[in-house]
Amino acid sequence: MFFGRRKTKTNTNLPDDLLDFLEKADEAYMIAYDARNVDELKKYMTRECVIKVSRLASETGGARYFSTDKFRETLWSIKNQGMGTLTLIKTVTYKNIRINQSYMKVSNDYAEVWSLQFTPSGWIVVNIEDCEVTF
Repeated sequence: MFFGRRKTKTNTNLPDDLLDFLEKADEAYMIAYDARNVDELKKYMTRECVIKVSRLASETGGARYFSTDKFRETLWSIKNQGMGTLTLIKTVTYKNIRINQSYMKVSNDYAEVWSLQFTPSGWIVVNIEDCEVTF
């Protein structure tokens, strides 16, 4: 956080501890794609989810670009909530930047569905799926 402000924006009333978990898990997720290193993911995701992300990160090669948080806004919203489970939609939009006389997005906007489970040691991500959203 910078001067008490969250990097992640949200349009729901998610508890601070859950938002902190999501920010850390999301950061580890982006690092897994950028560096093709899933070591940090093991703290936040099930073994099966880590394997899936590792496979997807290798298949895409460096085609997925997340940019810095300066140009990226992440919104988390609840899709479903059950006993010890939570399904969230993560929507990421990128700001336009000026290049010469025109503006362009840093990367493509996207959305994902994150499925979480509450365990005795806290939240854990059990699955991440792409989601079709019109921007």
